[in-house]
Amino acid sequence: METTYQVLKALPRDIADIIDLLKKNNLPTEDISPGQQVFWIVKDADKLIGVISLERYGEFGLLRSMATDYAHRNKGIAGLLLSELFAYVKKEKLKEIFLLTETA
Repeated sequence: METTYQVLKALPRDIADIIDLLKKNNLPTEDISPGQQVFWIVKDADKLIGVISLERYGEFGLLRSMATDYAHRNKGIAGLLLSELFAYVKKEKLKEIFLLTETA
């Protein structure tokens, strides 16, 4: 049986788990600010297995903090998270979104 995952908007109580997942994926966590960033998450039962966030700058956005738990990769979770982020960008009428990376 295939698992169906649901993307949820993160709540303040999810921030510690978000930071933990980002650290496990060697992503920066020092500048996480829930008031400035919107986070979406995917959980399997109570375990956080995916996260993505968008930081807004007026009519522009910065895609950041996208990670999937290693054991749950290749299950479409990243695609679900991106779809949710893109729907938000469209709804909010942002002109462009950007992605910065330290490794490319």
